[in-house]
Amino acid sequence: MFRLLSLLLLVVISLQALSNSDTLKRANGFMKSGTKSNQFRAYNDYKNLYLRAIMSDDKRLRLNALRGIVKSGTKLHIDISQYSQELSTLKPKTSYKAPKSKSIRKSKRSKKIKLKSTHKLKSIRWRDDRLVLSFDKRLRSNQLNYFTLYDKAKQKYRYVFDIHASMLIKSQNLRRNGINRIKIAQYNPSTLRLVMENSKKLKISFKKESKKLLIRIKTSSQKVSVPKRVDRQKTIVIDAGHGGKDPGAVGYRRYREKVVVFKISQELKGF
Repeated sequence: MFRLLSLLLLVVISLQALSNSDTLKRANGFMKSGTKSNQFRAYNDYKNLYLRAIMSDDKRLRLNALRGIVKSGTKLHIDISQYSQELSTLKPKTSYKAPKSKSIRKSKRSKKIKLKSTHKLKSIRWRDDRLVLSFDKRLRSNQLNYFTLYDKAKQKYRYVFDIHASMLIKSQNLRRNGINRIKIAQYNPSTLRLVMENSKKLKISFKKESKKLLIRIKTSSQKVSVPKRVDRQKTIVIDAGHGGKDPGAVGYRRYREKVVVFKISQELKGF
C-alpha cells in the first residue's frame, strides 16, 4: 500500500511539472503576440504559476512566474510593485565583481632622440641618377657601413647605408621611378640610416667626396637600347644650321645657337 501511494505521488508530481512547463510555454507564447487579450491571458497564466510555485515551494518556477507577471503587468498598466519587489529579492546574486576600469592615460609623445654624432646632414637631393647627401664636415671611411638584405618571403631587396651622423630634419621618404621605397631616418642617436627597398635588384655604387656622399642607382627601367651598327658605306650629312651673321637663338649667358649646334655637329662627326 505504501509503495502504491509513493508511485501515485510520483505520477502526480511529474504531471504537475509537465503542466507547469506547458503553462509557462503558453504564457510566453501569449506574451509574444501584440494583442491586449493575449497579454491578459499571459498575465493570468503567470499568476496561476506563481500560486503553484508557492504551494510546491518551487523557487525556479516562482522566479519565472514573477518575471512574467512584472513584464505582462507593466504592458497592461497593472500595479505590480509588490511582485517587482519580491522579484528583486529572488534574483540570483553572483559573487563576480567587475574589475575596476583603469583610466587610460594619454600616450606621451615620443621623446626626441638626443643626437650624439658630430656630423650633421645638411641636405639630400637628386642629381641625375645619383643621390647626393651633403654633410657639414668631411666624412671619414669608418663612418659609413653599407650592406644588403633579401626577404625571400616578400621577395624584397633592401640596400642599407648606416652613416655615423645625425639629421637636422625629420625622417622622410624619397621618390624615384623604378624604386619601390626610399627612406632616410635617424636609426639611433649616432646613426643615420638610408634604406632603399625594391622588388628587383638594383645596381648601386657610391663614393665619398669631401663632405658629400654620392650614391649612384641604376634600375632595369634605365636601360638604354644600343642602336645597331649602320652601313659604313652610306654618307650621313650633318647640317648644324645657322652660322655666319645668323646667330640663331640667344639663351642663358648669351649663348648663341650657332655655336652650340656647331659643337654638337663636331661631336657627332666622330661617330
